[in-house]
Amino acid sequence: MDSERVVYGSLGAGILATALGLVLFGWVPFFGWIIPGVIGGLAARGAFRGFFSSLIGGAVVSALIVAFALFVPVSEVHSIMLFLNNTYLNNNVFPSLLALMNMNTETLAKSVGIDSIILPAIGGFIGGAMLSRGYVVQEVPDEGGAAPAAAPSEPLDADSK
Repeated sequence: MDSERVVYGSLGAGILATALGLVLFGWVPFFGWIIPGVIGGLAARGAFRGFFSSLIGGAVVSALIVAFALFVPVSEVHSIMLFLNNTYLNNNVFPSLLALMNMNTETLAKSVGIDSIILPAIGGFIGGAMLSRGYVVQEVPDEGGAAPAAAPSEPLDADSK
């Protein structure tokens, strides 16, 4: 018997896609904040689901950025830069992190909050609205599976007769 059901995206997949997108593209001004939201909205498949998944994903990433900028000393960032010696990180990520570390707490929370929470949430609403309809999944039983166990034709011991 065939069974069909409509499947929508996942809020968790949208959060994960947004957070990963912000980690990868967050250093690019404006587009690096909108595009992860759109990707999260596409993964969530729905306007409000995409909005909330991108909002939560952005809040998680921005909380990590603020905590890192407030509690990790600048000397640790420099030693990480020297240890990794990665051109991408040294040219793009660490300079923006060092600029955030020079801000006071209120300015840091405002700038990171707007950049990493609000803009991805708008992108998540747009991306979720693009794929707002669910998709149909047909579940068909497996015909080539194992056969059911056959009942024994005669009892195993003589006392059970």
